[in-house]
Amino acid sequence: MFCSWSFSQWMNIFLLLDITAVMKAPFKSKDARIRIYYIWSIALTLLQIPIANGSTKRWLWVLFLNRTFLILVTFYAIVVSCVKLNKQGISPEIRSLFLKRYVSFALAYLVTSAYVYYSIIEQL
Repeated sequence: MFCSWSFSQWMNIFLLLDITAVMKAPFKSKDARIRIYYIWSIALTLLQIPIANGSTKRWLWVLFLNRTFLILVTFYAIVVSCVKLNKQGISPEIRSLFLKRYVSFALAYLVTSAYVYYSIIEQL
């Protein structure tokens, strides 16, 4: 259970970072980035297994730190996307559509994970 959770958590983090990568290089192929995301997600999951293995308390700490990192990455991605989209050359309609979709995705993810985050803090 921990492996699948940790892998999906890292993939979500990379998904948020991918949006900022697309803004920096919009015409670069996504295949190379996706391969890197899979490799890093697997590597970081495998690094966390020995740390979280054993006690429930350590597993909760790993979960807590991953969730905190995800929240920080979410805010970073929102700020970077807002700054990039406010430059010249981007029409207001496109800017509005992208920001509504992206910010709503990020905020929905944060709201849905609030219960998990609260449960972790309660058990620590």
